[in-house]
Amino acid sequence: MGSVSNPLRPWEIKREEGKSSQGRRIVNKFYNSVMWRKIRARQLARQPLCEDCLRRGKTRPATEVDHIQPINPINSWDTHNNIWGDPVDESNLQSLCESCHARKSAREQKEIQRKLKQTQHETGY
Repeated sequence: MGSVSNPLRPWEIKREEGKSSQGRRIVNKFYNSVMWRKIRARQLARQPLCEDCLRRGKTRPATEVDHIQPINPINSWDTHNNIWGDPVDESNLQSLCESCHARKSAREQKEIQRKLKQTQHETGY
């Protein structure tokens, strides 16, 4: 378990050295929050099987909780006129196995970079 990174924000957990950020160039603090851990656990309990595999007639356990519409990697709560998904909206979540999540994430990276540039251009951050 990581250490508290900010005593004024105890829900933000400092990432342990060497932990994976799933290839993200920007590590979103939201994914280390107690809130996300609870949402993630609830989603995996509700749907323990990979939803992508199920659509293809396969049965594999889910290990990842994915945002269907990716969230803002800089500020999770800023949906910026619905360019980004809501981080806590359960209808924006799906359970995936590691390989399906990696495949989806790889497809999304270019689009995320485009959205980031658009958001930075429009907001200046």
